[in-house]
Amino acid sequence: MATERQTDYDRACAVTGYVGTVQVARAEGLVLGEPMQTAWFPREGSADGALVQWLYAGSESSVILWMDVMPRNLPEPTPHRIRVSERAYCLFDSAIPGRSLEGENCLSIQLHPGTYRIELADYRPDTETALVVVRLAYLSLRKRPSGRASRPIDGG
Repeated sequence: MATERQTDYDRACAVTGYVGTVQVARAEGLVLGEPMQTAWFPREGSADGALVQWLYAGSESSVILWMDVMPRNLPEPTPHRIRVSERAYCLFDSAIPGRSLEGENCLSIQLHPGTYRIELADYRPDTETALVVVRLAYLSLRKRPSGRASRPIDGG
């Protein structure tokens, strides 16, 4: 009996919890476990940034306010790392075909090439706000072996 080969989508759907990584060709893809409203918050003056998903919040402005005052040590390191070789990436729902990744289907993210540690926080600063914060903490610049391509970041 022949075994079916897993697709990128199959691997993304197998991620449990709020965040994980999967092999995509010869690169890694970052997978956010739940499809929620998501924004990219680059950290000023740093290569770091955070993908912020909201379970619930009073408004977008309240999310921005809480992110501005979130304790820097709140997201905890996960076992996940991701290496990037390009600057421009696209966060998208894994159910969307790659050829449709434009406009509203793609959240554009700028990253510095190198290695990032994935950190995670279930941030509930008040009774009206619940956020999932996935911080990409820049670790280093590492050269990738030639022929290794980067892939879009996958938003589950």
